[in-house]
Amino acid sequence: MESISSHFKLKKLEGQRESELCGQLSTAPDFFTIIKTAGTTTLKINNDKYQVAGNTLVFISPGKNVRFSYTGLGGFMLTFSASFYEQSSKDTVILNSELFFGSEKPFETCTISENEELMQQKWLEKLNWYRIAPPDLYEAAMHNFVESLLLYGLQTKNKFGQTTMLNTIPGVGTVNTFTVMIHKNYRKEQNVAFYADRLNICPRKLSQLCTRVVGKTARKLIR
Repeated sequence: MESISSHFKLKKLEGQRESELCGQLSTAPDFFTIIKTAGTTTLKINNDKYQVAGNTLVFISPGKNVRFSYTGLGGFMLTFSASFYEQSSKDTVILNSELFFGSEKPFETCTISENEELMQQKWLEKLNWYRIAPPDLYEAAMHNFVESLLLYGLQTKNKFGQTTMLNTIPGVGTVNTFTVMIHKNYRKEQNVAFYADRLNICPRKLSQLCTRVVGKTARKLIR
């Protein structure tokens, strides 16, 4: 099963040869990546090599040069844009959590439990059916699948701290817009003032809002 749109792509890795997969993944500037491994996987990110065990979810933030060698039978690779996933302020916080941006390594991992493995298989079966449904319905199902993976990762890594009482925090809408702008422009623009000007806000205020909403300054979000 392979699904492609301008905002997301889901590709099953089952039955692929290692040589066919090596080098296929190079993340676009604004695309996040989740890989579900079934066997030992070698990741090469920005010229550094890492070994990842099978039965693992791998979360990779945008803007990294990624290649991988895959020897398992099963698993999938999912890439999606921030504009696809961020449909609410809650989505913004989840996407900018430590799951993608808090690890010393250029990615985060979590082991998949037996129950979660069964849930993912059911989701893939559902998505296969939704492919023949209207595009909006398929996209909604894909969003829910991505959310289930992110929430499982956050739960497993105990990284829920920044999601508490989100609706009571002022400035969430501004930070949401800011993160979308980053994913579209950060290759060329890494100056906080550039984004603040387009949001009609001073850089200091923007940084304060970012710290309040996602626990990071505006500069750290850009980087």
